Amino acid sequence: MEKNDRAELNIPAGCVWLLLAFVPVIVILVSFILGGWSWGLMDDYSWVKMPGTVWERMSGSIGNPFLAGRFLPVHVLHSAFFYKIFAENPTAFYIFRWVECVVALGLWAFLSFRVTRSQFAAPLFIFVTLSFYKVYDAFFFLSTQEILGILFFGAAALFFLNAVESRFTDGGKIRWNSFSAGVVLLMLTFGSKEPFLVAGAALGISSIVVSLADRKKGILSLGIIGLMLAVAYAVFLKLFVMKGYSATYAATDPGVIGENLMLWAQKDLPFHVPWILLAALLMVCFFRTAFQKWTAVRTWAFLTGVTAYLGYLLVILPWSAWGHYVTPLGVFFGFAIAVLLADRIERLALSHTAGLFLLMFAFSMIVGAMALKFYATYQYDSANLMKWLATNSLFEHEVSLGAVVRGNAWEPCETIVNQVNGIYGKNYEKFVLTSSVREILADVKTRYYLWGRHWGDQDLSRLGAMWTPVFISDHWVLFRRMF
Repeated sequence: MEKNDRAELNIPAGCVWLLLAFVPVIVILVSFILGGWSWGLMDDYSWVKMPGTVWERMSGSIGNPFLAGRFLPVHVLHSAFFYKIFAENPTAFYIFRWVECVVALGLWAFLSFRVTRSQFAAPLFIFVTLSFYKVYDAFFFLSTQEILGILFFGAAALFFLNAVESRFTDGGKIRWNSFSAGVVLLMLTFGSKEPFLVAGAALGISSIVVSLADRKKGILSLGIIGLMLAVAYAVFLKLFVMKGYSATYAATDPGVIGENLMLWAQKDLPFHVPWILLAALLMVCFFRTAFQKWTAVRTWAFLTGVTAYLGYLLVILPWSAWGHYVTPLGVFFGFAIAVLLADRIERLALSHTAGLFLLMFAFSMIVGAMALKFYATYQYDSANLMKWLATNSLFEHEVSLGAVVRGNAWEPCETIVNQVNGIYGKNYEKFVLTSSVREILADVKTRYYLWGRHWGDQDLSRLGAMWTPVFISDHWVLFRRMF
């Protein structure tokens, strides 16, 4: 009776906290509905202006990333189709992307509940995930690929769990139909973006470990299949894809890897620290049961989350450990924390649980508000910058006479120029990517320098008095050489 009463108490409480957990993204949806959102940056405008029907765009786009050193067919098909569908209504695309993000997060939230059977697992996952700042890139950068991988990986994990859960719990049969569907979804995960090959590795390694530890017959072979799929895909990428754009993937460069590891520690890890401290505190509070034997399902899920996090981080370290690249880390970390702590939070007194969740709510709201402010001002500042570039007669005159414009990242050098040309009918050459201020000073033909405040840490004091800002905003500063 006590257990039933507890369940009756927790079910509505879990629903209330789950609703509160989604408040940050509900606020984002309201901002989308109220309007004012146009095409962002990244690759938006290139996809919008791609000619042809939906089928022509889809069939013509598959080979281009492959030839350039990328292979992400699922993302290409998704972009070719939906940028065509929403070409005249960017606000509708933002709302659609919001739905995709919520479904993706919902799959992982449901998976955490399915594994733990705790009503607090789903809201805990959402709170932890939405307190990771770069997760919000998926909502605001329409052309990023990570959310598709997160979505299909979550669906693949659910089907895989459905396939093996009976074998995990009571030695029952493996559901091969669910396993086959999981493999198909795993292939879609791989095709969303290259680093998601870790999805197969995570599912495979966790299955192998649980099989060897608990002697679960049949699970070992399934784990080996998942791991081998990931290895085979990695070999395919190495032999047939890595060239051009991806040729700079510095897998053997300890300097690049070290820099990105330091970047992860400075930019990503701080958002994990509060939850790591919470986990340590709850382990101390429930020390007697902190290391009690878990069910095979729960062990498998926790290992999947941890392995996915560590594997994904290792894969992106030779590339970049910040920006939209790290979005999946927030999801994998949130899933691992939810599986680890959900039942421990249930053991707390009601007042302690309420206080803890209110702190979680405040934390996620602060991070969500920061993200919404950043992206809203980013769009506003970028639109004003593009208008300035298109309407300033002196700038246009000097560029037409051969003046060189440089910038400190691809975003200002290429994407902004493409949008200025497309929206305002200009014919500006792409700006020259320049990461060192020294190169600007050495080139007398360089008249303008477009500096994005969020890219790099250039020492602008080297510009001296001869460079004067002619456009200033929260996100962009355009300098002009005055003599």
